[in-house]
Amino acid sequence: MTELVIVIVILGVLSVTALPMWFNRTDFEQRGFFDELIQATRYAQKLAVASNCDVRINIAAGGFGLEQPTTQCNTANWQAVALPGSPPPYSAPSGVTVTAGTGTITFFASGLASASPLVTVTGTSDLSFNIYAATGYVERQ
Repeated sequence: MTELVIVIVILGVLSVTALPMWFNRTDFEQRGFFDELIQATRYAQKLAVASNCDVRINIAAGGFGLEQPTTQCNTANWQAVALPGSPPPYSAPSGVTVTAGTGTITFFASGLASASPLVTVTGTSDLSFNIYAATGYVERQ
């Protein structure tokens, strides 16, 4: 009986100290947000080519948003674009931030991008991807 109690106490101590290191919620949320951001960036490029109008993605520390011109590619007025299956806003989870070389990247109707930033999602580690202006290609690092 004493041995059983000692084993239960040891398991209790391990569950309080060691398990949180293996199951960190921020890691999971950071990876999910990173995947959502990279897919949104790829979607912006594809939407620009398909609609034959510019599409821009605004990346800020707290999240991102997609926009396209309201009517007939008139870039004087922009409207928000929803990703398939999830309406905006697209906010970073608690403990996760985003940095980009430039805050707004425009994808032109040809598929090319206006800038070549390195976009980094920071939480417990750094996840990043590049956008190549010459081709519009989005590459995971």
